[in-house]
Amino acid sequence: MKRSLDICNWRESIFRRKCRNDSFGQCVYCDSRFCERHGVVGPKYLEVCNNIRCLAKKIDIEMHQQWKHQVKAANEKKICAIESCNSTMEIQCNRCQLVFCKFHLKVAKIMEFGIGYSQKISAVLCDHCFARRVIWDQ
Repeated sequence: MKRSLDICNWRESIFRRKCRNDSFGQCVYCDSRFCERHGVVGPKYLEVCNNIRCLAKKIDIEMHQQWKHQVKAANEKKICAIESCNSTMEIQCNRCQLVFCKFHLKVAKIMEFGIGYSQKISAVLCDHCFARRVIWDQ
């Protein structure tokens, strides 16, 4: 009999049984094991299952990295990282670590996840990271 650590945990729905194929990877977002049919293993050991929430996080990270690369040049010139803003930079976003003027930041409640716990905390977020909360605070 296969151990639970060696099998795919994928279910099409709550009422269906687990896939039970040999596991191929373990999702970095939800910790579920998956087989080759139910997930992807990307570069730098990025393992993501086919869960809609996990795939949304993977896509968001890719878009976020591209965005950060584009706007980082503004911070190197000591101006706000928002593309159309030429104000001097003042405050750092708690999530992306880029620096913005005070008009492009908000204080928001976000979920902080740690090993074995999660809690809501107040954080200073840029407009870009504020919009991303929908995906990451789940």
